[in-house]
Amino acid sequence: MIKHQTRIKTLLLLFTLLFPCTVLSVCSDDDSFGWKPGPDKSDLKCINLNDMQDKNEVCNKEVQGINREKYPYEVKVRDKCRMACGNCEFECQDDCTDDTRFRWNKNRSCHWLKANGDAGKKQQRLLEHCTTAQTDLNKQELLIVNELCPSVCGNCC
Repeated sequence: MIKHQTRIKTLLLLFTLLFPCTVLSVCSDDDSFGWKPGPDKSDLKCINLNDMQDKNEVCNKEVQGINREKYPYEVKVRDKCRMACGNCEFECQDDCTDDTRFRWNKNRSCHWLKANGDAGKKQQRLLEHCTTAQTDLNKQELLIVNELCPSVCGNCC
């Protein structure tokens, strides 16, 4: 499963590097979508995924939405939580400058993505983070890493 996800992320990253201006889409989570992960558990929404250690596993689950009128059938979490699950297509950036103020998860930044470690570790960081959305510590909102770190992530037109 993890190998498959890594291959998909690799292909997406390669595609954006090779054909950056052909990938255009708006990416957002369905704010009305929520689900109950199990009996006696609190309801979850897309925003809760960012704090989960098993986020990839949850994103690939099929769940019954709380609003059964709107979601009468089970749906994949990743299809309703596109931004939180990293299930997005990205718009390339004309301004290819990384945002030096963008920070997530304490010490992570555009600079962190390209710094430290060997080429294999750097490539792994790019694959893991460029295709995801993270909560900006300064703005306290969910933002797409690929759009704020276009130079590092290879998302320039």
